[in-house]
Amino acid sequence: MFKDYKLAFVLFLLTFISGTASGSELVFKLLPEYRQSLSSSNSSLSLFIQEMSLPEPQRHFPFHQTPRMETGMLGKPLTDLSLIYRISVPEPMSTIFLLNQLKKRPEFQYVEWIQNDAIPLSMPNDPSADSTIGNQRQLFRRIQAYQAWNLSQGDTNVVIGVLDTGIPVDHEDMISQIKINPLDPPNGIDDDQNGLIDDYRGWDFGSNDNNATPDNTATAPGHGTSVAGLAGAGSNNAKGVSGLAWNCKILPLKVWKWAGTFSNFKGYEAIVYAADHGCKVINCSWGSARSNVQYEQDIINYATFNKGALIVAAGGNTAGFYNFLPANYDYVMGVAMTDTTDKIVTNSSQNFKLDLMAPGINLYGIKTDGSYGWVDGGSSMASPLVAGAAALVRSRFPELTGVQAGELLRVNSDTVYSVPGNVLFRDRLGRGRLNVYKALQKLQSKSIRAVDIQIRNKQGAGAIPGDSVGVYVRYENYLDSLNGFSATIYSSNPAVQFYVNNQSYSGIGSMQSRVEANPFLAVISPTLVVPADVNFRVDVNSGTYHDQRWFTVHIDQRMLDLDVNQVRITVVNNGRLGSTDVSAPQGRGIQYRNVQHCGEAGLMVGTGPSQVSNCVFDTTGYDLHFRPENAIRYLGYPGIDQHATVHLNDSAAGALRLGLGIKETAFEFTSAELQGSVFLNYQITNRSLTGFDSICVAQYNDWEVENFNLNRAGWMDSLRLGYTSGKVFRNRYAATQILSSGEPQYYAVEALPNTNNGNINLFDGFAISEKWKMMSSGIGRPSAGIGNGNNVVQVTGVKLRNMSVGETRKVTFAYVFADSLPQLVERAKANLAWFRKHNTSSTPLPRKSRFCSGDSVLVSIANPDGVQQFKVSSDSIQSQVLYQGNLFSGTIYSDSSLFVSGCDSLYPGPTVRWQWESAAVPASAFTISPLLPGDTLAVDSSVTVMATDTGSSVHNQWYVNNMLQADTSLVLSLGFDTAGTYEICLEQSIRNPNCSTRVCKTIRTFTPLGVKYLDANDFVVLYPNPVKGMLNYKTRSPFHLKIYDVMGRRVFSGFVEDLKGQIPVGDIPSGVFHYTLLSNGIPANGNLIIE
Repeated sequence: MFKDYKLAFVLFLLTFISGTASGSELVFKLLPEYRQSLSSSNSSLSLFIQEMSLPEPQRHFPFHQTPRMETGMLGKPLTDLSLIYRISVPEPMSTIFLLNQLKKRPEFQYVEWIQNDAIPLSMPNDPSADSTIGNQRQLFRRIQAYQAWNLSQGDTNVVIGVLDTGIPVDHEDMISQIKINPLDPPNGIDDDQNGLIDDYRGWDFGSNDNNATPDNTATAPGHGTSVAGLAGAGSNNAKGVSGLAWNCKILPLKVWKWAGTFSNFKGYEAIVYAADHGCKVINCSWGSARSNVQYEQDIINYATFNKGALIVAAGGNTAGFYNFLPANYDYVMGVAMTDTTDKIVTNSSQNFKLDLMAPGINLYGIKTDGSYGWVDGGSSMASPLVAGAAALVRSRFPELTGVQAGELLRVNSDTVYSVPGNVLFRDRLGRGRLNVYKALQKLQSKSIRAVDIQIRNKQGAGAIPGDSVGVYVRYENYLDSLNGFSATIYSSNPAVQFYVNNQSYSGIGSMQSRVEANPFLAVISPTLVVPADVNFRVDVNSGTYHDQRWFTVHIDQRMLDLDVNQVRITVVNNGRLGSTDVSAPQGRGIQYRNVQHCGEAGLMVGTGPSQVSNCVFDTTGYDLHFRPENAIRYLGYPGIDQHATVHLNDSAAGALRLGLGIKETAFEFTSAELQGSVFLNYQITNRSLTGFDSICVAQYNDWEVENFNLNRAGWMDSLRLGYTSGKVFRNRYAATQILSSGEPQYYAVEALPNTNNGNINLFDGFAISEKWKMMSSGIGRPSAGIGNGNNVVQVTGVKLRNMSVGETRKVTFAYVFADSLPQLVERAKANLAWFRKHNTSSTPLPRKSRFCSGDSVLVSIANPDGVQQFKVSSDSIQSQVLYQGNLFSGTIYSDSSLFVSGCDSLYPGPTVRWQWESAAVPASAFTISPLLPGDTLAVDSSVTVMATDTGSSVHNQWYVNNMLQADTSLVLSLGFDTAGTYEICLEQSIRNPNCSTRVCKTIRTFTPLGVKYLDANDFVVLYPNPVKGMLNYKTRSPFHLKIYDVMGRRVFSGFVEDLKGQIPVGDIPSGVFHYTLLSNGIPANGNLIIE
C-alpha cells in the first residue's frame, strides 16, 4: 500500500537539515551551588541578565523540586529538573551570540539551543503489499501476540503515554482506552494545581490546551491516531482492530501545533508530564538526526531513573548511519523496522545504539475519521508495537523497572540477521525482532551489557598513535544476578591490535553497574591518521547468554614535539610545555643538547590575586585550567622551519576563569643564530563581558640546569631575560626572554621551605595568590640561589594595560639555551633582532583625495604588504588617535590632512600623510510665480520657475515628480493640465568631484468650481470642490455669498471685499450644498461639496 515512496525521504530530510535553522529559546541548567543565583537581583548572573537586557529566565519545570535522594537504580544520579531554566532570545540579538555569551558563565552545567526540529516519522506503504489488506494476522503471528495474550492481556493500571499528533479519543476503538485524570475534571479550574487547566484526558503541548485530539484539518496527518491504535486500541470488543497492549490505558499527549506544518514542538516537556502522571511506557514515534543535547538526556534520565518509566522511540527512516534522537540516547529503547516477513526495510536508519526491531509496514489500524484501514508505515509504527509489548511485560511483571522491561524484550527478541539480505545490517539495528511471547515467558532472563568504554595509556591519559593502551569497560547487569561472566573485545580498525582481548570477571548482582579493573590491552599503530573514529565491539558471555555491542572512540593528538635545532620541546594542548604533568609525565620534556633542563613549565594568565588561569601545580595537585578548542597541529608557515599551534580557552578554571581565548603557537628555526631557541607566541582574546584594567601573561619555569639543587637565577634588564645557571661550572644556561611589548615582570624564588622568598613558600604548594604575586610585582625578586645555590623557580612575563572586551593582544617569549653567558647574550640579541624585523608594521600608501563638502566617506586603507590595522591621527606625531582599524570613516567639510601608520604588529610602522580637499556646491534656490494662496494653481494654467544664478561652472537640471524636464536652464515655464500634487526640484552639480545639491517645492493644482462670468468684464472663481476647511476665491469685484443645505436652510452668508483670499467653511457639516453669489447686482449660483 505504498502511496508515495519519496515522502519518507522528504520527511526525514526535513529533520536532518532543520538543525541549522535559527532558534529563539535557550535552555540552561544551573550548577547546584548556584541554585540561588537567580533569586538575588545583585548576583553576578542577575546583573549579567540585566546588562544584556535579557528577559527574565523561567523555570522550565516550575512544579518540580529537588529529589530527596541523590541516586537511584544502577547508582545513577537522579535528575534535578528544578535547576533547568529557559530564556527567550530577544530580537534582534543573535541566538548564537547569546548562546556563546552564556556558555562563558561559571554558573551553568550546560547551555543549549533547543531547536525543536523533530517531526513525526512516516513511510507510506509500497503497492506490492496489497495482498494483505484487512489482515492483522500476519503481524500478530510474527511477533507471537496471540500466544502472549494467553499470558497477559494487560492491566488498566499500566499506562502508555503516546506523544504524537493527537488521538481521536471518541473513536469506538479508543474511547474505553483513554487514561483520565480524575484529579482535574473539566471545570475550568486547575484542580490538581500542576499548572495545566483541565488536563482530564491528556494535554496538547503544542497549543497549550486540553484538546489532545488531532487537528481537524484535511491536511493534518493521522500519525498519532495510527500509533495509538497499534499500541493500545480496544481489544476483545468485537469492533475494528486490536491493539497489542489490550487492557492497558493510553494517555494522549499532543506535542506539536499543526497549521499546515508542524511547529512548537514540545516532545521532551511531554516526556516529563507522562512520567509524572504515571506512564510506565512512553512512546516517541518522532525524532531527528543531529548531535546529542544534554538537556534532552537529562529529561530521559529523569523519566527513567527518577520515575522508572521506559521510553520507546522510532529509530528513523532514512538509509544510512545516523545519530537519530531520541532513539539513540542512553536508556531509550530505539526501534528499527522490518516488514511482516522479517526482512529489514532498507530505508531503516542505522546505529549501534538501536535495541531491537519490529514490523513497521503493511499494518492495519484505526483512522482519525473513525474508520479503519492501512496505516502509513515506518519505524513510527514499529515503535508503538514495542511500547505495547513493554506494557504487557510491565503488567505481568510489575516488579520490573522500565529499563528491565525493555531489556526483557530485547534479550528475548528473534534473530533475523540470517534472513537473506539482512546480513548487511548486522549489529546496526538492534539485537533482533520483537517476540512478545518469549519475553512474557522469560525464556531468557539474563541481560548484561557493555555500556561504555574508556581508553587510557600507561600514564592514564587518552590514546594517541604509537601508544600502548588499556581499554576499560563499564558493564550494567539488568536482570538476573550472575555468578560470573566473560568478555572479548575486537576492533574493526587494523591500526588497533589487541594482545589481551579476553577477560573473565566475578559475579554481579541485578541492577548493578561497575567498571572492571582489568582492562583489555592493545597497541595503537603510529601510522593511524588522527583524528580518527575507531570502532570497537565488546562481546559478553555468561553460560548460554551472549550479547555484543559496538562503540565508537574518537582518537586525537594531545601533544607535539619541536626538535629541528638544539632544543627539543613537547608542546601540550593544555598550555603546558614539556609534559602533561609531573606526577604522570607524558612528553619528552624540554631538552637542550639531549639533556633535560626543566622540571615543569606552563602558561599563567591573571588579573588579580584570586583570578589566575594557569596550568601548573597548586596546593593539592594541578591547576589544569586550559582546554583545547581544536587538535594541536603542525602547520607550515613561510620562513619558519617547524611550527605547531593549538587554540585554548580557560573554561576549566571554574571560579578563576577569566573568559579567555588563547591561540598558542610554538616554532623553531634551523639557522645558526637561532639554534638554541624556541619561540612561544600567545594571541590572547578577552571573551569575557568586562574589560581588564590590567592583565598579566607569564611563563612559569622550574629550570633544572646541571644539579638542580645548585642553581642560581638572575635577571638581565637590557635583554628582558630571566635565566638560570649551574652554580658549580656555569657552563650551561636556560632562560625565558620577553620579546613583545608590555611592562616586564620577573620573580625568582628558592623552592625550599623557610626561605626568604617574599612570603612565597612553594614547599606546601603554589597558591593562586602566590602565583599572582610572582607574575605581577614588576621585577619583584631579580635573583635566587645566591651563595651556595638552590632549587630555583622563576616566573617571567608582562603586564598589559586596559584590555577591552573582544580585544586581542599578542605576547611572545623565547626559551633560550646556551653553553656560556656570552653565548646566551648573543642568542638573546639574535632573537630580539628577528622578532623586531618580523613584528614592525610596514608603510601604508599615501593618498590625495578630493571630496564634496559635507560628504560622509568610507575609505579602505591598504599597503603593499596587506596590513589590516592602522592608526589615523590629525598630527604627524600621532598624539591624538582619531581612528584605528582598516576602514576610515568621517565627514569632510574643509581642506585638511590626516596622518596614518600601520599598527597591526607590535612595533608601529612609518607615518604617511593623507591630503583631503573639500569641494563645495552653492546652496540651490528657485522661485515659482504666479501662485494662488496655499501654493495652488488652477489647471490649464502655467508658472515660471527661476533658479538663483550660481555661476557658469554649475550645471542645472529641473525635475517634476522626479521626471527630468530640462537641462542647464535657469528659467523654465511649466504648465499643468490635470489636477494633482506636483514636486518641482532643482538639482545643481559640479564635476571633479561629482558633488550636487537638490532643493524641491510642492504645488497643488485644482479644477475650479467654474468661472462665474457676471458680465464681459466681471467674474468670480471659487475652488476647490470638494472643499475642506477653506474655500479659495478670486474675483474682479466684491461679492455677496450665501450657502444653503439640501433642506433650503442657510448655513453661511457673507460679503467678500478682497479680490483674492479664503472663506472659512470648516464649521459647516459635511454634505452637498447650493450656493448663490451677487456681484454688482448680477447673480450666479452652483453646487458645493463640503468634506
